Amino acid sequence: MKRRKLIRHPLSGQSGQVLVAGVFILIILLLLVFAGFDVYNSIRAKFKIETAQEAAALAGAVWQRDSLNLIGEINLVKACSTLLEGEDNWTMPLPGKSSLPGLFGQVSNTLRTRVLKSRIDVLTEMQTRISFIGPLIGLAAAQQAAKANGIANIGSFDEYIKNLQTSSRYQSKEYVNNYAWKAAYSGLIETISRNGIAVYPNSLFSASPNVYPQELGLEDFYNAIFRKYDEIQAAKGKAVYPQTSWSLLENFVIRDQWAERFANPPWWNIKYNRVRFPEESEIFTLGVCASGSDDQSTGGNSLLLEHQETVANMATNYLSNQDNRIYDSADASTIPALNLFVYEEDTWDPAEIRQNHADYDEMHFNYWFKGDVLRQNVKNKYVYEGPAAYVESAVDVGKTTAMLRVSGHKHTSNSIRIGSHRAGNIVSDTTDYRPGTIAKALGALDENTPPIALPIVLPVFNKVVIMPTYMPIPYNFGVLRLNDSALRNFLAWLSVQDNLSNRDSLPGGCAKYLEALEILLNGPGFRYFGWNPDFDQKTFDSTWYKNPVEWHKKRQKNPDQYQYNLNGGQYLPGYFQEPNIFTACSSVTVTRGAVPVTVNGVTSIRHYIGNTRTYIVV
Repeated sequence: MKRRKLIRHPLSGQSGQVLVAGVFILIILLLLVFAGFDVYNSIRAKFKIETAQEAAALAGAVWQRDSLNLIGEINLVKACSTLLEGEDNWTMPLPGKSSLPGLFGQVSNTLRTRVLKSRIDVLTEMQTRISFIGPLIGLAAAQQAAKANGIANIGSFDEYIKNLQTSSRYQSKEYVNNYAWKAAYSGLIETISRNGIAVYPNSLFSASPNVYPQELGLEDFYNAIFRKYDEIQAAKGKAVYPQTSWSLLENFVIRDQWAERFANPPWWNIKYNRVRFPEESEIFTLGVCASGSDDQSTGGNSLLLEHQETVANMATNYLSNQDNRIYDSADASTIPALNLFVYEEDTWDPAEIRQNHADYDEMHFNYWFKGDVLRQNVKNKYVYEGPAAYVESAVDVGKTTAMLRVSGHKHTSNSIRIGSHRAGNIVSDTTDYRPGTIAKALGALDENTPPIALPIVLPVFNKVVIMPTYMPIPYNFGVLRLNDSALRNFLAWLSVQDNLSNRDSLPGGCAKYLEALEILLNGPGFRYFGWNPDFDQKTFDSTWYKNPVEWHKKRQKNPDQYQYNLNGGQYLPGYFQEPNIFTACSSVTVTRGAVPVTVNGVTSIRHYIGNTRTYIVV
């Protein structure tokens, strides 16, 4: 019986390999599925935040539009002679002009002027209230619009509210046009903040103080002081002068240009008025003011007289009374200032902004208004800056894997901020990218004339539109997203101090900054370590200029006698004043003794030390 010849299958002994490969494929498929969920979540978050931001920006801009129109309506009310003269419009009729000569006539006309002024002042105060509160109602509406579109709370305005109460920027203006603004303004912001902030608005405010010297406003400056201090402590008694990076300390340490200032506190100069208080809402700012705000007693009257025909025609449309005579020039000197609200040129007028910003034409005016980026020029009636309602927010993406990287606010690593102008991009950390949405109120005097052609605010704003996200918001505006900063709190405290000894009022978490400045003020123990302000270079050179190698040998053996220290040797060089010691690279031919070398057209002498590549430059 023949035995069967067994044929070995080529895959025998390899069972289970398909299973292993299948597991790997399954894992990859699962990761792709999870990543698909991430992509879906990101796209969903993108649409959610875009919709919410557009709704919020429009809500804010609507109230900017309505506030401007209300202020303009009151301007017309002020301008109407029937309101100023007509006795039927007042419970207490306005006394007629007296034609009697002498004291009696003067007293009668003075009384009439006072009554008229009180009426004008009430209207001016009403306009001021609108300029503060109107935009804040828009802020509240923006928050509700964002939340209604699914955006959760992402922060608060606690830091801004604290600034309103403590910053010197707001202390000098208790009243604006007889309006005690602060209580109502800050109270409304507190209420909005308590209900939760879903979008951050644009604002005109001083987020950080002006500091001189500028280094005082840098966290790294204080860290550099402690770093140098630690080096000094480690080097004491060793005749070693450690060298580190002095970029932030050079002016204070090496050359000590501040020695005289340090002796006369307060040597710091801190100002919180980098951006002046605008005397209106800093959030969704309108950019308007009363014409008499700068003590121009007849500013409103002169504007009125200059444009009386235009204003009178508009008054006819807005008031039912047919008698719309405007005061003529003969009356201008006999009536009080009307304090008409006007546009602030540095906020609205391109010509004014061009004078203050060298890059305005290239980066904004030509780029946007003159068709560099748009298909055609912006219509002439809309060529003006004016206020804008800008908002930005964040939303949780809800990632299931780490395969998708999304950047956002620092308070959450899984948040996304989206701008409507980059539809396909969900990642952005670039500084030139604004992730929010801008809306503006538009209006015109006629089809070809922007509202600023007439400086008086009039009720001519009739639409609100979403603007391209990349289009700059008004100059000097930032986003109101303040973080509680211990350094900023310290600078606020320092700005009102005459010396550094009052620790009782020092805010919490600020002790390290005060300690750093105290270290900085210690000349012998800190600033002069490694630098001798009394170094006599002439005497030193007369002895050692031609023989630095011998000086180096003696300094190595007995540094206390040949190098400045805090206990003596007042004419000797400090570490940073000694002849420079270098090591030649391997490609350089080493020659004993003094070798002249020309570098960049300047000849110097290299004194090589022994047979080494170490040399001293003279």
